[in-house]
Amino acid sequence: MNIIRLSVDRRMQGVGPNISRFLVVIFAFLITYFRYPRYFLQPRFWAEEGSRHFAFSFSHNWLIALFHPQIGYLNFWPNLATLLATIPPLEFAPLVTTLMAMLVMLIPIVLILWSESPFWKGWFCKLVGILVFMFIPLSQEVWLNTINSYNYFVIITFLILLEDPPTAQTRRWIYRSLLLLAGLTGTLSCFLIPLFIFQWYKEKNRERLLQLFLLLICAAIQVFLIFSYSGNGDVGQRFYPVGFATFGATIWTQSIGLYVFGYAHVSDWARSLLSLVPNNMSTFRIWGRSLFILGMIFLFLLSANHKLKARILFFSSYLILLLLPMMFSIIQDKLSMVITGNHQRLFFAPNVLLGWMLLLGIRNYKRPLITITNLISIFCTIILISALFLGIKSYPLPSSVGGYWPDWKSEVQIWKNNPDYLLHIQPVNWVVHLQQR
Repeated sequence: MNIIRLSVDRRMQGVGPNISRFLVVIFAFLITYFRYPRYFLQPRFWAEEGSRHFAFSFSHNWLIALFHPQIGYLNFWPNLATLLATIPPLEFAPLVTTLMAMLVMLIPIVLILWSESPFWKGWFCKLVGILVFMFIPLSQEVWLNTINSYNYFVIITFLILLEDPPTAQTRRWIYRSLLLLAGLTGTLSCFLIPLFIFQWYKEKNRERLLQLFLLLICAAIQVFLIFSYSGNGDVGQRFYPVGFATFGATIWTQSIGLYVFGYAHVSDWARSLLSLVPNNMSTFRIWGRSLFILGMIFLFLLSANHKLKARILFFSSYLILLLLPMMFSIIQDKLSMVITGNHQRLFFAPNVLLGWMLLLGIRNYKRPLITITNLISIFCTIILISALFLGIKSYPLPSSVGGYWPDWKSEVQIWKNNPDYLLHIQPVNWVVHLQQR
């Protein structure tokens, strides 16, 4: 592993750091494009992105549309994207939101490549970290739609959390702007506020305090909107407890198990677990609680090679981003989360962090060979290589993705002839009701 690290670092530095960085960004764009080019050649709206955000932006003043909360909280990025989508001819509106979603997906890659954090020291760590981000998590639901861009913004928030407070003025303002966008695009990034408090307490740095202050302002805005909203998805419908058994089973079927065993095996296992619920709930509870304990042991072991600060930041962020979205989701049936692949938006961010925890656990081997540190490093290496292999293998989206793909341009032509027509979008049974201002 040491030889591979040195070889990668030497080759990338030989090309030139900035050239290498731009080449990686271009490569990431091409990989994203060729995963399923139809997203760009025949772009579409996805769910509330079209039915709520674009429909509202199309029929309202730009200032109102930009800051209008949907379902009780502010999701700023799709507001901005759909507002911009009203500028070109209507036929090209989904292309704008697709490109805006792509932009957010590339930002974590840029942050890693230009990072000054010791967590991303050397080209080997940077490149493997990007491969984890791109290939391992189940991402079909969050792919190239702005309604789920908040998942990428929380990754951005976490990456800024890892960075030492910048001294360069340009980098400072970039981080501040990104944190504001993240905090106003859904609530997920605000869940990391306790860790920004921890970082500020350890560093006593004014810039970190300002970052924390920006997130606190965003959190206050989101909390006010949530508690002042009444209707579908209000605060009364957004808290359903998650039992230890359900949480323990979900940790494995939606996260750890995907890394260790792969999607196919874990999916079968998840259905077997759920089959216990109707007639043997006590057995399910025993399995679920046992899996919870095993999950905590697994996380403790893979973080044993981390320095204390990294262990706190990664371990805590992973659990926060796994548990809190499950608890505050509008989804009432928490058992449905046990099924592998269901509700992918809830597990995308923690699964990225889990891959980075494995990467951080790979340490340079030291003599003697048989030590706890080396064994954990080998353990993390094997799991990460296996997960990357399975992730790259399954990266091309299945043909079933394009099974229902309304032609937006054709829908627009029908609407122009009949303004009462409801334009069809993805997924099935979702429509957009457009009204002129």
